[in-house]
Amino acid sequence: MAIDVFEHVEDYFGFLRKIKGEYKIFHIPLDLSMQTVLRATPIIANRKTLGNVHYFTKEIAIEALTDNC
Repeated sequence: MAIDVFEHVEDYFGFLRKIKGEYKIFHIPLDLSMQTVLRATPIIANRKTLGNVHYFTKEIAIEALTDNC
C-alpha cells in the first residue's frame, strides 16, 4: 500500500518501479486542477506545510501507474 506518498517522492517513477507484489493499492491525492493552477496559493501552501513535491490529476496518476507498474 502506498497511501499519500507519491506527492512527496522526488523520483516517483523510480519509486513505482521498485514496488514489488502481486497486488498494489495506491491512494494519490488529485490536487492539480484549473483552480489550483490559476490560484497558485494552494499549491505553494501545500508545498510549504505538507511537503508536496508533485501534483496530480486523475489522468496523470493513471498514466504514471500504467507506465511504471
